[in-house]
Amino acid sequence: MGWNEMFTQSVGAIPCGCPLFEGLNDDFYLYFVHSFHAVCEDKYAIGKTYYGYEFVSAVNKGNIYGIQPHPEKSHENGLKIIENFVKL
Repeated sequence: MGWNEMFTQSVGAIPCGCPLFEGLNDDFYLYFVHSFHAVCEDKYAIGKTYYGYEFVSAVNKGNIYGIQPHPEKSHENGLKIIENFVKL
């Protein structure tokens, strides 16, 4: 898939109200290696991506987080996500 945009919904200064994406815009590019993705209830979705159709690309429930793109391959945005994850 390559580089694709992840969309979140802002709550105050934090995208989607999620500390994982703090310091990022509401839409930012990350590197996706494949088109596999989770299917889940929207209430757990914290990020979505469009690649021919819209799909959930990031989820959160309690202290569990999952993202489909590879932050380690996503340059500055990915490093910010990793930094935020370590702070959780």
